[in-house]
Amino acid sequence: MVLAGVVVYPMGWDNKEVRESCGNLSHFYKLGTCQISWSVYLLSAAVLILLLCFSLSFCAARAVHPEGSFRI
Repeated sequence: MVLAGVVVYPMGWDNKEVRESCGNLSHFYKLGTCQISWSVYLLSAAVLILLLCFSLSFCAARAVHPEGSFRI
């Protein structure tokens, strides 16, 4: 859901308020004269870390337990 939000977010750049702030060149996935702030890059890194943790959880669930250990 977070990844879908990241993909859909730039569709709002065609909004009237964005066109007033960033110029008439702004459109879907084109920001016009404005620049992307560092928070978008931080969000992208967070999504990558989230996917990495999600995939590593499957590896941890399949780990071999020695005999006599309690398995939940």
